[in-house]
Amino acid sequence: MNPRMWRPLAGVLAVGIVVQLVIMLTSSLSSVLLTWMLTSSIFSVMLVIMLYRYGDRDQPLWASDEERIAARQLDVLLSEHSPITAIKRDGTRENSVKVSKSNEGYKASVTRHSQEGQECFEERFQYPETLVFFLEKFTSVTVNDFRRSSSLDEHGGATVEI
Repeated sequence: MNPRMWRPLAGVLAVGIVVQLVIMLTSSLSSVLLTWMLTSSIFSVMLVIMLYRYGDRDQPLWASDEERIAARQLDVLLSEHSPITAIKRDGTRENSVKVSKSNEGYKASVTRHSQEGQECFEERFQYPETLVFFLEKFTSVTVNDFRRSSSLDEHGGATVEI
């Protein structure tokens, strides 16, 4: 299943727990049924917590083997030169990505140019694996695009145009 599904599933389960607790408090149930409902609510709370944590997309758990390898390469590049920039042109569209590493994690600043206009946004990540996934999915820039850099720009960061 997609990692986006776990948190909504945890939310539905939490609503079910609340409904179950309301039923327990508002109706007169036999002691056996009350015991089973209370036990299932307690174990469901633990399941909600696990599903919520599991559904966090910014963790290396969701990365493929290729993304893990690319993440190690990107981490090495960012250790040598931070920030690094790549510009990728595809027909009439142009994606510019500036990636930097700090104590808090990784930051990707993206600018997309097309005939319709310009779009700028920024994302932060704790793990390089999720940064690699984001770059490939939303900007079509790969780690190899950053590696093709042969010289440093005036800010000390590596820049490459494709």
